[in-house]
Amino acid sequence: MFSLVLCSAILSQYGHLAWSDEFVGNSLDLTKWTPQYGDGSQYGIPGWGNNEWQSYTDNPSNLFVQDGRLHIVAQKQGNQYTSARIRTLGKGEFTYGRMEASIKVPAPGAGLWPAFWMLSESIYSLGWPSSGEIDIMEYVSNDPNKIHSSIHCDEYNWTNETNSVSNTNSVSLN
Repeated sequence: MFSLVLCSAILSQYGHLAWSDEFVGNSLDLTKWTPQYGDGSQYGIPGWGNNEWQSYTDNPSNLFVQDGRLHIVAQKQGNQYTSARIRTLGKGEFTYGRMEASIKVPAPGAGLWPAFWMLSESIYSLGWPSSGEIDIMEYVSNDPNKIHSSIHCDEYNWTNETNSVSNTNSVSLN
């Protein structure tokens, strides 16, 4: 009985939907999102810190809103790969609450790694991984039947080969 009361108390305090975007209209709501462009070099992290090959663009074929859905589309254009990258830094910080999303991942393809993740607003003062990171959903295309979720911090991260606290769930993508 005590655990049920405790769980109810925690959910009532922290279980509220902390932030949302229903993608109403036909463009990205720039009061909630900031696009990032290029290859990360202008932010001092070429390849976005992950040796990413694509360049993020403002091309409407890479990012668009339609029928209440945000579409982020990776494309091969000549010898280059393009996609879109958006963040909420400065527009959607919160300490407690629930995050939820409905995400359709692409069919398996070499190099695809769509993700829904959160960084602390202290990323610039503490750096990664000290600031922490929560990977809510990562779909790694070379492991096509799993969705990964992880927590990265000083103790658990790929830079010191401890990897992260991770949960992988087998899913059917059909």
